[in-house]
Amino acid sequence: MHVSHMKRRGIDLIHDQMQRLDKERFYKRIVSDRDTKLILQSTYDTAKSAYQIMFEANIAQSTLYRKLRKLVRMNFLQIEYVIGEHGRWEMRYKNNLCLLHNKT
Repeated sequence: MHVSHMKRRGIDLIHDQMQRLDKERFYKRIVSDRDTKLILQSTYDTAKSAYQIMFEANIAQSTLYRKLRKLVRMNFLQIEYVIGEHGRWEMRYKNNLCLLHNKT
């Protein structure tokens, strides 16, 4: 193997390790937030509506929706649509962390 290829491969490995480390730090910072922890704990076993999460976790509505959007975008939560008590479609949020663990 040519020296420049070996050098490039070493640089790529270091870059991959740095990206993984940055990702871990980022996830730890996100999950260390109190409201985020409460949302993830609340949705771990069963999918819940935003109202149910808000009631259980005692989080302000605007904060809750901001955090939910962020967690869905980051793939920490998945959205499920179900027919609710009144026969209307409801959006429910489900913790997606176990799926993330299986992907890595």
